[in-house]
Amino acid sequence: MVNNYWSYQYSLMPFLFFFFVSQFKSCSYFFFSLLFFSWLFRFLVSYFLSWKTHSCLSCFYQISSM
Repeated sequence: MVNNYWSYQYSLMPFLFFFFVSQFKSCSYFFFSLLFFSWLFRFLVSYFLSWKTHSCLSCFYQISSM
């Protein structure tokens, strides 16, 4: 359930980014940085929480395959 939630959220990020840019063109940089840092923070938290069940190689493989 948690892994499906994270992958679903990652797949939505480009659409959210384009939506915010089209809706708030004057604040596009602000919304882009907000979305990017929230995505980065959630990505790092999810991988640090699951660090015990992942080896380093599998973590780097999943990061590079994104």
